[in-house]
Amino acid sequence: MLGCGPAVEETGTASGSGTSGPSTSGGTTGTSSTGSAEVGSSGDETGSVCPELRNGETPNLIVPVEITNTLATPVYVGYESTCLVDLFELTRPDGSIVDWRGRFCTPTCQEVMAGECFDCGACPETAMLRIGPGATYTYEWTPLEYDLLDVPAECNAQPCSSTCDRRYPLPDGGYTLQIVASTGCDGDGMTCECWDGQDACEVYPWSWPEVTHSASVQFSVPTSGALSLTIQ
Repeated sequence: MLGCGPAVEETGTASGSGTSGPSTSGGTTGTSSTGSAEVGSSGDETGSVCPELRNGETPNLIVPVEITNTLATPVYVGYESTCLVDLFELTRPDGSIVDWRGRFCTPTCQEVMAGECFDCGACPETAMLRIGPGATYTYEWTPLEYDLLDVPAECNAQPCSSTCDRRYPLPDGGYTLQIVASTGCDGDGMTCECWDGQDACEVYPWSWPEVTHSASVQFSVPTSGALSLTIQ
């Protein structure tokens, strides 16, 4: 994805007649967080408050999200957002939406405590995933959830940011993952097509197209199997 955000590496690949698709992550350029910051540890002057801001342990788990386009035309996948390809929506049984990727240009709380903030700069106002006819795109997703928190002054290293995203494993339970797609793209060959014969790539239409297709899958956490969605 374009833009800045929490540095949890997830990648995407496409299968079909062309080449590999884009590498899509929960955040991209900017200072990465290794999750090893010890700010607020026992004995530290901020120990009474700051440990609550630390990220939870990232699960050693990759869940492939497979999106197959069975149509004879390309499809453009993604929810309306700015700077990032908002590939899917994740909801709980009560309909509440899970923030599964973190907010654009918001550092994680550990990055703030370590003074590792970044300047995101400019980004496209639209970003979608184009999947070619008959192709399958696989997004390698780490099941995480993000909460937006205020940063206490004593935990702010530079100061860096007044808010931060706390990252933790997606809690056990049932979820629905849904995608929306369009067969149209408002743009030209530079904004709506893949280069070099790729089966999947990020594109940047001039405006958001009308949704023409959707697909969803229900699953439970913990899970180790692939989640498959078909646009047909």
